[in-house]
Amino acid sequence: MTSIDPLVPRVGLMRRIRRILAERHRVVVCGPAGVGKSVILEQTVPPGETALRAFPSADSVPLAGLAELFATVAPERIAALPPPRRNAVEVLLRTRDGDSDPTALRLGLRDLLTGLSADRPVWLVVDAADHCDPGTVDSLSQLLRHLPPERVRAVFAGREPGLAHRFGLPADQEVTVPFWSLAETSELLARFRLPSRIVAETHRASGGLPGSALRMTTASTGNVEAAPPAYLAEEQLATLSQRTRYTLLTAASALDPTVELLQRAGRTHARRDLVAAERLGLVHVDAAGRIVFHAEATVETLRDGASTRTASRAHRALAGVVADSVAAVRHLALAGDDAVSAARLDEAASEAIGRGDPLLAAELALLAADRTPASEDAAVVARLLVAARHASAAGRLGLVERAAKSVCRRATVPAQRMEALLAMINAVGQHFDGAQWAFAAAALETETEPALRAELLMWQCWRAYIRDGDVAGALALAEQASRVCGDAGEPQQRMQILTMKGRMQRSLGDVAAAESTLSEALEASDGPGTEIAASAQFAIARHRLFDDRLTEARDDFTVLLSEARRAGEFKGRIEVLRGLAEVEARLGDCRDARAHLDEALTLLADGDLSPAPVWYLSALVDVAAGDFESAVRAAGRGLRSAREERDVLFTARGLFATGVALSRGGDPAAAVPPLREAGEIETGTGTVDPSILLWRPELVEALAGSGEVEQARRELSRVRELVARMGLSNVIPRLDVAEAACLAASGETVSAVDRLAVATEGFARYGLRIDVGRSLLAAARLERRRRRRAVARRLLAEARRAFEECGAEGWAAVVDSERDRVDAVSGDRVDGLTPGEARLAELVADGASNQQAATALGVSVKTVEATLTRIYRKLGVQARVQLAGLRGRRTRV
Repeated sequence: MTSIDPLVPRVGLMRRIRRILAERHRVVVCGPAGVGKSVILEQTVPPGETALRAFPSADSVPLAGLAELFATVAPERIAALPPPRRNAVEVLLRTRDGDSDPTALRLGLRDLLTGLSADRPVWLVVDAADHCDPGTVDSLSQLLRHLPPERVRAVFAGREPGLAHRFGLPADQEVTVPFWSLAETSELLARFRLPSRIVAETHRASGGLPGSALRMTTASTGNVEAAPPAYLAEEQLATLSQRTRYTLLTAASALDPTVELLQRAGRTHARRDLVAAERLGLVHVDAAGRIVFHAEATVETLRDGASTRTASRAHRALAGVVADSVAAVRHLALAGDDAVSAARLDEAASEAIGRGDPLLAAELALLAADRTPASEDAAVVARLLVAARHASAAGRLGLVERAAKSVCRRATVPAQRMEALLAMINAVGQHFDGAQWAFAAAALETETEPALRAELLMWQCWRAYIRDGDVAGALALAEQASRVCGDAGEPQQRMQILTMKGRMQRSLGDVAAAESTLSEALEASDGPGTEIAASAQFAIARHRLFDDRLTEARDDFTVLLSEARRAGEFKGRIEVLRGLAEVEARLGDCRDARAHLDEALTLLADGDLSPAPVWYLSALVDVAAGDFESAVRAAGRGLRSAREERDVLFTARGLFATGVALSRGGDPAAAVPPLREAGEIETGTGTVDPSILLWRPELVEALAGSGEVEQARRELSRVRELVARMGLSNVIPRLDVAEAACLAASGETVSAVDRLAVATEGFARYGLRIDVGRSLLAAARLERRRRRRAVARRLLAEARRAFEECGAEGWAAVVDSERDRVDAVSGDRVDGLTPGEARLAELVADGASNQQAATALGVSVKTVEATLTRIYRKLGVQARVQLAGLRGRRTRV
């Protein structure tokens, strides 16, 4: 069987598990079958440590789990036990006949574990612990209660939540293993080199279960066990009773299924049925009773596998109990009720759009088209066209293609064919080659009104910008669209054309012209409309981001996000979330940036848009947080996706993000090639404005860091001249950091420190808190080289505070490592402690409180508490007074 790759990092999850093990030594992981619990168990036990393992089954005999756990204990250890205890253990292990004495057995097992853990900890590892019989559970609970956790450690896994309680462990030592994210599924399937869109489809179909995702990969990848999603879903569903399966079908038929809704629809045992489905990882029921299916394949298999009669019965039952009139109409139509007319479905589709639900509107429009007599061809085409437009807004490429191709086959009016083709083009995201047939067909529809021709020109403009990397060509197409549209054109369209012109003018370096054009665009329309990402308001927010007018940009994007959510526009929501996350990352609000990114990733996983822009964003957020390895992986995913789709724009951005992540992670030499290639691509597109993609200062810094100082100085001189000419003052602090790197590489350390101080002030003016922390950290490193250790410590404390306030844990860890280097130079270490731990031990031994130590070291009180716990464990002490006494003894010696 194709196995789950243990090298796929689940960083946040493993960090939490390891923290519990470090502090409490015992943990229980719970989650559905196939989510990767067994791999987690393998990763938690350190190599070379003694581990007793058991894999109990649901039909095991009494004490079978306990017997399996101790089956590998050396016979000589068992033979050394006192006779009653030895006999009891041998009866358990089936090496002696007779009845077992429960008390002697518990004492014998306790003796064995005490002996095994005398020199080093022993681990009890139980996979599928929820299958343990009551006797095994009782015995293990007692052993865990009476043996010290630092000597006898435990890692249990099971499907059932609440498993920790069964074994007498606190609830906060139980960790729920979440379904795999799109990023994790992408890492898992990377070895198969699948197109990014196929990976996203596989993730949706598998519901974030890695084993299922592996089996769904096509046979052409060399995976001989590949299986279609429906087959795997049916495997799971086949284990359920018919009653439970029908309950799930009813839930899958509803728009917003809840336990209460199912019960009102006649599924009186719904709660019990859903518990069985939850155990298999098919659904999740939250505290409010809302039901969520994890995998698209489950929903599709339930619907496709139901007979027409069974499906109709479920829809009819739901139609009678839903409070929403639109949902009721949908259910009656799907139940085959002839009383529901196409006209009523049209009304329902309009209501759905009014609520911001284009996907439901598209489904209702398709149902209306199906109910329209074939003789009414014009009405059928009109409804298919509505479905295509709404599906495009919902980001569902397959649905758009189905409706658009139907329109092109049936429509006799050129404008209708053109509208369908434009909906198709809109749905492909950055992958314009995927709509090549639509572009070609649209170009032949010359007998259409100017507005449609202008819209086609706008899409050709976007294609020139994104796929061809031709900014000047894109501007020319936008100007042509403006001429075709004319002054009498529809206001929203005029606004979008002017917006595109302004964006290209900014790229070409004409900031003043761009501002003027965007002001004109704002006046052309009274709002952003439904296509948020094409609006003047969105472009202005992006330009404010480029200029580091971040508070204004955040306010702009926040308003636009409300508009996008209200309209239900899929692409607009992702683009605005992308902008918000980038603003927060620059401002140093890492938690908010991560929240916006997570929402964008969730949307991306549910639709068919190009993933490259969101992966690029993910890399930027990871860099801001100081998680450089994750940033490199995210940038790599974005780069692969962009290259698959011949997306020049995000190929450059993927290379840029890769270079920045490598440089920040301490490998400037590796950063130079991707940064240089990103610059070559950007220059080749005709982009002049250095603030749009900040590859120039990053390349200078990486060149200096890798020893190519003269080349770095030449590039720095060119970019300083360009920035001065364009008046982009916000780029100057980044150039100051780059210049400091050149000075440091040339041995001009004092000048480098001075230049970093100027950069720090500049970053502070623009609210770039991560950059403030980074420049302080760079200055501290230089001061350490100058042996000005007190100054270095002060700068490090300031940097630590900055990063801690930002929630940038990775950067804070870099500061801690640098502080250890400073301390290593300056004083003695207590044996076995890191320099940072030794410094804290010294402060505490001298009588400092946790708060005083935190202030002195520039860390939080929580960090001090956690570090003290490690110090106590390493030195074998349990209190501050013992630490002071230990220091006193060492001093006397």
